[in-house]
Amino acid sequence: MDDPIQALLRALNIQMGMKDIVPRKNTRIEDIVAGQEILTEFGPVYAIEKSVPYDQMHGVVKISIPAQVEMLHSWAGINTSVFDLLFFDLETTGLSGGSGTLPFLIGFGYFSQTSFEIRQLFLRASDPEPAQLVEFLKFVTPRSCLVSYNGKSFDAPILKNRLILNRFPAVLDSLQHMDLLHLARKIWKYRLESRGLKDLERDILHFERNADEIPGWMVPEVYAAYVRNGETDLLSGVISHNYLDVLSLAGIYIYLAKMFSDTRGYNEYPTEDQYSIAKAFRVIGQNDQAEKLFDLSVKSGLGEELTADAFLQKAAMAKSNGDLIKFEEYCQKAAFRGSPSALLQLTIFYEHVRKEYQLALQFAQLLLQTYTNRDKNARVNKKKIENLNRRITRLNEKIKLSAQSGSR
Repeated sequence: MDDPIQALLRALNIQMGMKDIVPRKNTRIEDIVAGQEILTEFGPVYAIEKSVPYDQMHGVVKISIPAQVEMLHSWAGINTSVFDLLFFDLETTGLSGGSGTLPFLIGFGYFSQTSFEIRQLFLRASDPEPAQLVEFLKFVTPRSCLVSYNGKSFDAPILKNRLILNRFPAVLDSLQHMDLLHLARKIWKYRLESRGLKDLERDILHFERNADEIPGWMVPEVYAAYVRNGETDLLSGVISHNYLDVLSLAGIYIYLAKMFSDTRGYNEYPTEDQYSIAKAFRVIGQNDQAEKLFDLSVKSGLGEELTADAFLQKAAMAKSNGDLIKFEEYCQKAAFRGSPSALLQLTIFYEHVRKEYQLALQFAQLLLQTYTNRDKNARVNKKKIENLNRRITRLNEKIKLSAQSGSR
């Protein structure tokens, strides 16, 4: 009679023992991902090369050399040509960083005259790490700027450690570095709750990865299984993951460059993005463009808090141009929307510029009331309240002195 437990296991397709197990046939990385072995002065490394033709779409973005990058580069704080950029991303043996973390796959890309070139240097179990690093440095040294996503905090420190441990010069220290995560946080702060690379792929590039790709948190274990047991089944998914990371870096860069040089106007952009671009234009001194975009974002239905800040931004630009009438007008519009900063600006303005102490006192009292109301839900800096109370006392004294002078 058949054992009921064994029958149940067979029904669930669960095997017991080794009798029916087919031994795993391990394959080489060369058999699953097309590439070539490059022999360096330190030994071999496996290189995967792909050319992305210009005009190929990555989501909604056309891969191509941006027509204008000067304003984006100015805002990002770099000074270089588009051809001097090296986009890069690492896949590592751990996600915490540190000197013990090994970048077993270095993916990088750059603009050539005819295509966007992507190279991936894979460290096979038998490959010496210096071979991978020296091959990577061949592409680094002719260029002046790295481009990454969170690379300033993660990828670049890991690479610097590996170069030091392998006694290479600290060439990365002399390079500029554009970390697109920092830019994304500024541009999409008000619209996107999460601004990771996959979030931007979905919400900005409108690109979806397929199910075969290995998620980032699995990558270290997949490589560990390859090193321990020679398992290559999932490595193609890791290499695809890294390839798409590099391509998406280029896509986000191209999208941002277009945002800063869009000659068709900004009506097609979401309201919060219009506001964020306006702030960026103000940072780089493009005040005329900034003012137009602040106006457009307010007209497009910007929320009350950001509308107040848009008017404050315009007030600051008016003040820098010496236009105190516009400064006063914009501050009043911001104050009407409950902006504490606008109330303080008007308090100072009426006390020290207009010498209208009674009006200054009214705005100071409104500000104190705002602080008091806000303190019910969120702690207000006690120093601010102390300073404001001193200002109110001073204004009352000035009003008293002014009344005494007027009565003589």
